[in-house]
Amino acid sequence: MFFLLQLLPACPVETLGVELPSGGVDAISHEDLRRDVRLLVEGPPALRFAERLGQMQMLPTAAPAPLPPGTTCLGRGDAATVLVAPWPSDPDTATAAAALISVAKAWDLGAGPPKGALLCLLPEGAPLLSTGGALFVGPLASGAAVREGASFHADPADVGRPAARIVYTELQDRVKVLFRGL
Repeated sequence: MFFLLQLLPACPVETLGVELPSGGVDAISHEDLRRDVRLLVEGPPALRFAERLGQMQMLPTAAPAPLPPGTTCLGRGDAATVLVAPWPSDPDTATAAAALISVAKAWDLGAGPPKGALLCLLPEGAPLLSTGGALFVGPLASGAAVREGASFHADPADVGRPAARIVYTELQDRVKVLFRGL
C-alpha cells in the first residue's frame, strides 16, 4: 500500500479544491467567529478559550496585575501586547473573546506579534477596574468598531440577541480592524 502511494503524482492542494488559510488578517474568518461564539456560550468559557488558544501555540500564563484573580491568560513571548476580553455571558459579549481567538489564529498563521502577546479572559462577574497597559476588547457584535484609549469595542452588548442574529461577516470586518490596529 505504501509503495502505491509513492507512485501517485504530487499536485498542489489548490488543484484539489482545498483552500489553505493564509496568515495575518486573511486568517480571520466569519466561520471561525461563529463557531467560537457558540463554543464560548455553551461553555465552560474559560476552558474553551484556553483550548482554542492552545491550538494557536499559546501557553497558560499568570495574569499580570492589575487584572483580577481568576483571569484566564495565555501567551507567547514577552507579552508586549496584552488584550483582555470580558466574560462571555451571552453571544454579544462572547464576540470579544472570539475576536481574541481569531487574532491569535492570525498571528499563528502569520508572523505573530512582534515581541509576544498575552490574551486574557476576565472571570465571571469581574469588573475591569484598570487595564494596566492592556487593551480591553469589548463586545463587537454590532455597530462601528471604535478605539477609545485602552478600549476597543462596538455598540453595547444586547444580552437578548441570539447568536443566530449576529452578522458574522460584519463581525469579521470589525475583528480585522482590531488586528490591523495592533
